Amino acid sequence: MLLGLAGSLWLGWSDVQQRYLWGVALVCIIDNGPMNSQFVSKSIPPDRVAAVLSIRLMLHAVRIVLGLIASAMGVIAVYLG
Repeated sequence: MLLGLAGSLWLGWSDVQQRYLWGVALVCIIDNGPMNSQFVSKSIPPDRVAAVLSIRLMLHAVRIVLGLIASAMGVIAVYLG
């Protein structure tokens, strides 16, 4: 999996749009890492759990919608191709 990701990054680096998308993905990874660590170590205050989960669920829904749009665009590109 990591080899595929590295190859995709290397092959797509010359395209500005792909570089932008990789940047967005990196921000998501950097943003989610510390929060995941807080949940695993149980260091997040119990009164904040509901609010944090609500925000994370909303962001997850946005990522799902973007993934569905990307999939549809891929199918359309192959069909028109």
